[in-house]
Amino acid sequence: MEGPSSASLLVAIHVMIQLGLLVRALLRPHREPASRVAWVAVILSFPVVGIAAYILFGEINLGRTRVKRMQTVLKGLPDVDAASGRRTAGLQGDAPPKHAHLFQLGKTVNGFDPVDGNRARLMPDS
Repeated sequence: MEGPSSASLLVAIHVMIQLGLLVRALLRPHREPASRVAWVAVILSFPVVGIAAYILFGEINLGRTRVKRMQTVLKGLPDVDAASGRRTAGLQGDAPPKHAHLFQLGKTVNGFDPVDGNRARLMPDS
């Protein structure tokens, strides 16, 4: 009986690399959801080229200067909540410490903090 062929070993290595990059593209902090989906599509559509493209361009932050400039502009804007007289008390949810890491991960995906008043329940079937 012979061990796995070199071709099947290469395919297994390729799939592992592809899965690793897919997970990284989905869970990378400070990334817009559309960007995450685009990288997943590129990695899956173009297996070898997509992996190379993500390694070369996906982990590079090309907009550091733009982000700093945007943060400066946002700091100069008036506080919308204070200016409009809106009451935001109770909107900010307090995540249980046990699940705080999950809420932080959710915030990196969609940019929103948890809010009070939401409920969830498990369905009996799919």
